[in-house]
Amino acid sequence: MERPFAALAGIGALATATGLAPDRVKVPFLSPMVTSLIVTELAPWHLAGQMAGATALVRGGALGGPLGRAALVANTASWAGLAHMIKTARHAHEAFEAEFERAGIKLHLDDPPVAPLPWRSMSDISRTLDVSYAAFAGGNASSSTSSTNRSDSGDPAWRLDVYEPRERTGDRAPAIVQIHGGSWASGDKSSQGIPLLHRLAKAGWVGFNVNYRLSPGVDALAQLRDLKAALAFIRTSADRFGIDPSRIAVTGGSAGGHLAALVGLTANDRRYQPGFEEVDTSVAAVVPFYGVFDFTNDAGDFGPTFVPYLERVVVQAKLAEEPERFRELSPLYLVETGRSEPPPFLLIHGLNDTVVSANESQRFATALRRSGSATTLHVELPGAQHAFDVLRSTRTNTTIAAIEAFLTHTV
Repeated sequence: MERPFAALAGIGALATATGLAPDRVKVPFLSPMVTSLIVTELAPWHLAGQMAGATALVRGGALGGPLGRAALVANTASWAGLAHMIKTARHAHEAFEAEFERAGIKLHLDDPPVAPLPWRSMSDISRTLDVSYAAFAGGNASSSTSSTNRSDSGDPAWRLDVYEPRERTGDRAPAIVQIHGGSWASGDKSSQGIPLLHRLAKAGWVGFNVNYRLSPGVDALAQLRDLKAALAFIRTSADRFGIDPSRIAVTGGSAGGHLAALVGLTANDRRYQPGFEEVDTSVAAVVPFYGVFDFTNDAGDFGPTFVPYLERVVVQAKLAEEPERFRELSPLYLVETGRSEPPPFLLIHGLNDTVVSANESQRFATALRRSGSATTLHVELPGAQHAFDVLRSTRTNTTIAAIEAFLTHTV
C-alpha cells in the first residue's frame, strides 16, 4: 500500500502547492490558473478527500516502510497548506470590512458557511431565458470593422437571461446587468455571475445576464455597442420587468469586468449608441472583478503575448499604428484624461491572480480616486485566483454579500 499512498500524497501536495503559489508551481499538462482555482476555492473538500484517502491507506498498512512514512509527511504538509487556504478564505470579510470602513460605509460580514449550490435554492427565484434585445442591437451590424463582422438583427448573441424574485412586492426593483468574461472571444451568460444573480434576486433585485457577440467575429468596440444596446433595451423595458430605470448597476469579471467599466464610463456617448442615441445609458454603479483596464499595457503588467492577442483578436488593429483605438478601449485612459465622470466603483481582485495582474485594479482605483469619483472602493483578496467567484465557495459568498451591501448603499 506504500506506493498508492505515496502517489496520493504526491498528487495532493502538488495540488496544494499550486494553490498556494500558482505563479511558481506548474502542474504538467494542467493550467496553473484552473488547478489553483479549484484547489483554493474547494479547499475544504480537498482536505476532507485527502484525509479520508490517507486514513484508508494507513489502515491498510501504508506506513510499513520509509516510502509510506515520507508520504505521511507530505500529506501532513499538504493538509497544513489546505488549512491555511481555508482560513484565508474565511477571513475574506476582513478585507471588505476594512475598505468599506475607509469609505464610511457600514458593513459587517460574519464568517459565512458554504452556501448550497445554486440549483438547490431556486424555489424563490424566477428565471426567463434568451430574451432578445436585437431591436436595439440590430443597428450595430453596420458598425463592424469588416464585412465578416456583419450580422443580422436575429444574431443569437443578442440574448439575455432575466433573474427575478418569484414573488414581487409591486415596488420598482433595482437592476443589475451581468457581463460574462472569456478573453472577449468565449464565454456565455449561462456560466458566469450566477451566484451573484441568485443572491440579488432573493434580495428583491432583477438581474440581467447578457450575451454579446464575440471576437474575432467583431472587435471590442462592437461588443461595447452590443452591451449598450442591451442596457438601452433594459431601461426602455422598465415597465415590462418592473424595474426602476434610475437604479441600474453593471458588473462583470475579467473581459466582462473590462466591458462593464467601459459601459460605466461611456454614459450617453452617442458614438456607441447607433440608432438609439437618445436613450439614457448611464449606470448607478459598476462592480468589475479582476478586470483589464489598460489595453496599451504601459505598465508592463502583462506578458509578451497579451498585446499581440489584442491586436489580432480583440482590437483588430496594431498598437503602434493606431494607439488611440487602444486608449479608447482602456477605462484607465478614459478616467485619466477626464473624458468621463465615473459612477461609484467597487473593484475586486485576487492577489493570487495569474491571468490579470492585481496591479490593473490598483492603478485603476488610483485613477478613479484622483478623478474625484464620489465613491471608489478597491478590495484585494489574499489567496484568490482569477475567476474565483465562478465557484460557490466561502470566499464567493462573502464577496457577494459585500457587493449586495455596496449596491444597497449606492444604487
